[in-house]
Amino acid sequence: MVSVVNKKYSDDNNHHYVEGDEVYARISGLGGGAYAFHYSLDGEFWHMFRYFEMGTDKKLKIGFLSQSPRGEEFKTVFSEIKYSAGKLQNIRNGE
Repeated sequence: MVSVVNKKYSDDNNHHYVEGDEVYARISGLGGGAYAFHYSLDGEFWHMFRYFEMGTDKKLKIGFLSQSPRGEEFKTVFSEIKYSAGKLQNIRNGE
């Protein structure tokens, strides 16, 4: 998993290596311009891999991107994209 946060400059971070063919990813707004990124291998148990602030509660642009670290061909399918209003009770485990 790699995340990139763009404020004035792009800040990319390499995180957990995921084995297998699929992974769940989530971004959670925490209020006050703070956000957390989580990933899950099963869609049930979540691991936080980045906590950051954007310095604003204004509308942000969020996107998805994939790239192949091992060659020229790579197929990605983004599915189960959902929006859910509500706040996490625990940012560490994503609950």
